[in-house]
Amino acid sequence: MMKTLFILLTYLVLFTNSYSCNNKSSGSIAIKNTAKQLVDESSKFSINIKEPQSLDTIKCNILVIRQIEEKLKTLKSSEIRLFLSTFSKDCSHNIEYSEYSNKVLFKVLELYPAELIECISSNKEIDIDYILSEISTPLLDINGKRLLDIINKASGDARIKASLIIAIKKAME
Repeated sequence: MMKTLFILLTYLVLFTNSYSCNNKSSGSIAIKNTAKQLVDESSKFSINIKEPQSLDTIKCNILVIRQIEEKLKTLKSSEIRLFLSTFSKDCSHNIEYSEYSNKVLFKVLELYPAELIECISSNKEIDIDYILSEISTPLLDINGKRLLDIINKASGDARIKASLIIAIKKAME
């Protein structure tokens, strides 16, 4: 549990301080914060970490999904990027993650369409194919017509918008 919390905090600090959706990564991310700084930063996220542990992946991290859902009305683009970074084909066998992330994905898509499009278009490490797959197979009922209207009105990369529209139309079938 502590390892997971440390991983979550590490990524939150890295993405919040270093990257937002309009910052493109040019290679591997150099971690500038020491473990002590990360522990000190944990108070900002209401997470108490006593001992830093090794880094692991952000993929399929349900704690990130929970944090995003709790802050749904006040998300920053760096948080949307972090959220989108949790999606991976490797998560398809994790039922709890898949259900929860699918539900939150549609909420983020509805509330932050332009930011989501910007994050996807400017961050190559985001698994757009898996995200589109999740959108095309919703686990809950969606208002597809409303989502199509929202995406059509949103600004951003036309190619990403077209892909989202195709996925939503597929979900409506």
